[in-house]
Amino acid sequence: MKKDTIEELFDLDKDPEELNNLAVNPDYKSLLKKLREKATIEIRKKDGEFIDFLPKPKVR
Repeated sequence: MKKDTIEELFDLDKDPEELNNLAVNPDYKSLLKKLREKATIEIRKKDGEFIDFLPKPKVR
């Protein structure tokens, strides 16, 4: 992941062109946390110890 990468979250049903980044919306903060936790668990299952060295996501 590049240093200046921004976290993104889209509702593809309502926004198929991915124009509205929901990651910047405070209403989605808990959902983002849950998704990060699930992703971390899945990556660790696949021998992904490297995940501990990834930078934290940035949100604009």
